[in-house]
Amino acid sequence: ENILQLGYNNSVIDINAGGSRAHTANVIQQGTNQNLLWLGENSISKNMIVRMKGRKQTVVVRNSKRQ
Repeated sequence: ENILQLGYNNSVIDINAGGSRAHTANVIQQGTNQNLLWLGENSISKNMIVRMKGRKQTVVVRNSKRQ
């Protein structure tokens, strides 16, 4: 993961039950109180770019693999 945070009180929480592998995603947060909650991993989320700009936002990315 590449994470760029510009501003104050920004957070990225990455919960991956499949192991401790980091995503190949890029996250850019500009502003204050930006929160990104990333749950799981699948082929769609690989190389994903998440850009957040503004104040007081939360983005939840939920990924699951079909078995």
